[in-house]
Amino acid sequence: MARLRHVGKPGSVADNLLRRFSLTDAAARKVATYSGGMRRRLDIAMSLIGNPPVIFLDEPTTGLDPQARIEVWNAVKQLSAGGTTVLLTTQYLDEAEQLADRIAILHEGRIIVNGTLAELKRLLPPASGIRRKTAEPRRRLPRPRRRKPQGRGRCECESRGDPTMSMHIIGDTAVLTGRSLKHVTRSMDTIITTAIVPIAMMLLFVYVFGGAISHGASSGTYVGYLLPGILLMTIASGISYTAFRLFTDMTTGIFGRFQSMPIARSGVLWSHVLTSLVANIISVAVVFAVAFIMGFRTGAGVWAWLAVAGILILFTLALTWVAVIPGLTAKSISGASAFSYPLIFLPFISSAFVPTSTMPAPVRWFADNQPVTPIVNTVRDLFAQQPGNSDIWIALAWMVGILVVAFAFAMVIYRRKIT
Repeated sequence: MARLRHVGKPGSVADNLLRRFSLTDAAARKVATYSGGMRRRLDIAMSLIGNPPVIFLDEPTTGLDPQARIEVWNAVKQLSAGGTTVLLTTQYLDEAEQLADRIAILHEGRIIVNGTLAELKRLLPPASGIRRKTAEPRRRLPRPRRRKPQGRGRCECESRGDPTMSMHIIGDTAVLTGRSLKHVTRSMDTIITTAIVPIAMMLLFVYVFGGAISHGASSGTYVGYLLPGILLMTIASGISYTAFRLFTDMTTGIFGRFQSMPIARSGVLWSHVLTSLVANIISVAVVFAVAFIMGFRTGAGVWAWLAVAGILILFTLALTWVAVIPGLTAKSISGASAFSYPLIFLPFISSAFVPTSTMPAPVRWFADNQPVTPIVNTVRDLFAQQPGNSDIWIALAWMVGILVVAFAFAMVIYRRKIT
C-alpha cells in the first residue's frame, strides 16, 4: 500500500504504522489468521499511509466482539488526538457518544440534524415514562440545507492539477503484479492444477494410451505430436485462477480500497493479466522440461522457437482477458472458475491428440473449425520444420479476434464497476 501511495521509504512507513497499532508481532502472519479487531486496526493503519488529513471509517466495529470493539475505539481516539479528522458512520449510539465530537443524524440519505452531543441532547431529549415530554415542545428539527450544484458533467472532487493524484501506471501495475504473484506462490493448489495435472495427462497419454493411438508416421514420436495440445491445456488450466483471484479482490473489499487510492485504474486489471502471463510461462516451461525428459526432440531454429513463444503468449493473453469477464461478473467463486472447463476440454475435440481425419464427419467438422486445431497444427509444424500453410493465419485470426473482443467486453464491464 505504501508503494502504491508513492511515499518515500515505504518499508519504514509500514513498520511504523504496524508498531503504532500493535501489529508488529503479527506482521509476518497471513491476514486470514488475524482476529476481527486486528483486521480493523490493520485497515485503519493502511488508511493512514501518506498522512491523510481526513479518513473515512464505515461502521468499523460492526460484528466485532467487545474486546475487539474497544481496540478499534482506542485506535480511533489516538487518530483524533493526533490531529486526524475521522468521519465515522455507526449504528451504535454508545459508539457515537464515546468517539464523536460532532454527530450528524441521517434519514433517507439526508442529514436532518447535526451538532455536538450536548446540543443534540438538548434538542432531542429522551422520553420518560408513558407521557412524551420535551423541553421545547414547539421546536422543530432544522431542515437540511442543500448545496447548489457547482456545474454539470465532470465531478469536481478530484483536482486536475494535484500532483498526488498523478497516475504512475507502470509502477502501480508492477506493485500490484508482485502482490498477485505472491498469492500464486502461497497457493499450492494453483501450482498443482496448472503444472502437475497437464504433466500427468501427458504421461498418461504417452505411456498408457500412446501405443494404441495412430497419429501418422510422419509426425515422429507421440510425445512430439501431443505436446502442442498439452501446452494449450496448461494455459487453459492456469487462466481459471485469474478469474478466481479477480473475483476474490472484487468481493473482499480490497478492490474498493484500490479505487479510493491515487493509482492507475487500469493497473488493477493489468496486474491480474500479467500475473497470469508470468505464471503460465513458468508452467509451460515446466511442461517443456518434462517433455524433453520423455523424449521430445526438435530441430527447430531460434526463429521457430520465437514464433512458438509468441503464439503461446498471444493465446495466454486472449484467454486471460476472457477470464477477466467472469472474474468481474460472477456471483460466486465456483461461477468465476467454472468457465474454464470447456476451454480445458476443447483440445480433446481437435487435432491435439489424434488427427481429425479419424473422427466421424460431424465431429471432424467441429474439430477443423474451432480455434485449437489451427493453433496446435501451427505449433506442431514449427517444431517439425515443415513449410508454413494457412493454419498459421487462421490461428492468428482466432487469437487476435478473441483478444480484441474479450478486451473490449472486459473494459466496458470494468468501467461500469468503477463508476
